[in-house]
Amino acid sequence: MAKLQDKVAIITGAGQGNGRGIALAFAKEGAAVVVAEIKPDTGPAVAEEIRALGAQAISVVCDVGDEDQIKNVVDETIAAFGAVDILVNNAQAWSGYSVTHLGGTVEDIPTEWWDLSFETGVKATWRFCKAVLPHMKKRGGGKIINFTTTGVFKGTPLHLDYNANKAAVRAFNMTVAKEWGPHGINVNCLCPIAATPALMANLDQPEADIIRKAVASLPIGRLGDPEKDIGRAAVFLASEDSDFITGQTIFVDGGSFMLEFRGSVPDAQPVREFLEPQLRDADSSDLQAGFELTFAEGLAMQGDAAEKLTERLSKFASGAAYVSATAEVKVQ
Repeated sequence: MAKLQDKVAIITGAGQGNGRGIALAFAKEGAAVVVAEIKPDTGPAVAEEIRALGAQAISVVCDVGDEDQIKNVVDETIAAFGAVDILVNNAQAWSGYSVTHLGGTVEDIPTEWWDLSFETGVKATWRFCKAVLPHMKKRGGGKIINFTTTGVFKGTPLHLDYNANKAAVRAFNMTVAKEWGPHGINVNCLCPIAATPALMANLDQPEADIIRKAVASLPIGRLGDPEKDIGRAAVFLASEDSDFITGQTIFVDGGSFMLEFRGSVPDAQPVREFLEPQLRDADSSDLQAGFELTFAEGLAMQGDAAEKLTERLSKFASGAAYVSATAEVKVQ
């Protein structure tokens, strides 16, 4: 029997990237999937992929920063399938320069970045959890999967608002796991790093050498696959195999968590100015990273070396692929 047979799952940001990978993995294990996606084109496309696999799926447009839309997703789920067993809080919105976090130093981060990170991050996670709670209670339990980042543990520079938000998600995760455990609800975090199609399509370019080196620095030597690696880990946390696991953070990152940043923060302003116009309209599946692995090399550089890094990055044909190099799963 499939591990998620007869289960109903809501997955936010499931129109691309890791959200899509998780949705497909769930469908192959028998789950009915609700693709909650802000983009009106990618959500239905993924739902159609799932139906082509022989599983049930609907797509509901959802901006996770809008509480009314969150409630609508849950209402549509109950109308279509009559229950909610699994919630995957994967989506995370971004804005302007915060897409790359380049140059987002502690003193420079505008209030708008903070508001966006927390509104679509920990607050959206909280609102979705509240919305599904009555339905999970009716089912006698459920599984909730939230997302955090290695930046919470490493203090990744130039990621302050995002790191702070994801630290809040992790604290939220543990508190909810304690409070809702008696209801049979398991609550865990995934901390993944995965590839995107855009990244893989650009890795054969000479300008992508820095990304290849960063990927090679991982103990496992590759980025994760959104479906086969991240999706399967999510299946584990959504299935009865994880019934005795709650309040945990599971690293699905090829060993990235063990890597440390060294040196001082290089000047990222030129790269930010180059990337921002390209990224403003880029597909969100290309905005998953925050560039931790690539940035690790930059942090070890000083002076002229840091400038050369900036020059190399500015020549990289796809700024979006650069940013997606180390997918920390910030998709919507």
